[in-house]
Amino acid sequence: PAALRRIRKAGVRLALMVHEPYVPFTDWRSVVMGSWHRWQLRALIASSDVVFFSIAPWADDFRRKLPRKRVEHLPVGSNIPNIHAPRDVARKALGIEDDVLVAGVFGSAHPSRRIGYVKQAIDAIQARHPKIRVLSIGTAGEVLREQLDPSIALTDTGVLPAAAVSAHFSAMDLYFTPFRRGVSTRRGSFMVGLQHGIATLSTSGEHTDAMLLDQAGKAFLLSEDGDVAAFTRQAVALADDDDFRKRVALDGQTFFGRRLSWTQIAGQLVQVLREADTQRATPRILTESAL
Repeated sequence: PAALRRIRKAGVRLALMVHEPYVPFTDWRSVVMGSWHRWQLRALIASSDVVFFSIAPWADDFRRKLPRKRVEHLPVGSNIPNIHAPRDVARKALGIEDDVLVAGVFGSAHPSRRIGYVKQAIDAIQARHPKIRVLSIGTAGEVLREQLDPSIALTDTGVLPAAAVSAHFSAMDLYFTPFRRGVSTRRGSFMVGLQHGIATLSTSGEHTDAMLLDQAGKAFLLSEDGDVAAFTRQAVALADDDDFRKRVALDGQTFFGRRLSWTQIAGQLVQVLREADTQRATPRILTESAL
């Protein structure tokens, strides 16, 4: 905050990107850390001309709290390039036959991720499609290996370079990425499935943006966070119906290109900055009650 104040005093205009504002108060540790987060955020916002939030619910909330500040929603895109590896080539490299149903997972086993949902979905699919393989990219493989039935084939790649992640996504049929409190436009790992044209299943909740809810059932599938049975039913529906799965995959990739690619996000950023350039916001001190 002190550095930004000095930059601001030098006449430089500032835009702040808030990926996550602060931790919620749940115990004494979070009260200490969350109080520091809130103080820091107030100071950062006070020095900023424009404030971007990574999900729409936060942007809406802070827009009400800060009526004199320019507050905007700016999604986070995929940090994985799409190398457009052909499906057959990607599978051959991994030793996966064409008739095997591949369900993918990408990322970590962080508590924000519903790994248990993935386990339930895989169990249900395996009962109907014995030739299923789970492809885990990242650090969640060890947890999955402990939870899944030993009879279910699991390929655990661990952490991979970005281009290799893309190649492995090309081998998937399904992609599972459920989150506590719902998926949102700050979840770059969710974006990767859409980007690569893989039928994607996640969860909805208090963090889920309206733009994502509007596309649920078309560009991807969402089940309400807390309803593992619904998640499992939707996973089975995707596994059972090739045409449905392909349609969801194609619509997801189209939606990604139209709203969530870096080209679109950068264009949105530039537009907001140009608009903000016409009227400089007056710096003000924010009271604690504002946040």
